[in-house]
Amino acid sequence: MLFQARNKHRISLKKSYVVGDKDSDMLLAKAVGAKGILVQTGKLMESPNADFIAKNLTEAVNVILKDSG
Repeated sequence: MLFQARNKHRISLKKSYVVGDKDSDMLLAKAVGAKGILVQTGKLMESPNADFIAKNLTEAVNVILKDSG
């Protein structure tokens, strides 16, 4: 599904972010060359596979804006 979206919308995965609350989300980010942001809204509070940690989605957006700007 991710690769279909990439092809259809011409998304650069290397310039993209995966925001999630599971380690599998962070592993997905690494597998496709994106940056992973772990949001601490689930059970997981940290991950060695995350590039960034955010308390919530608002903070994740701020991380993306700061990192990509």
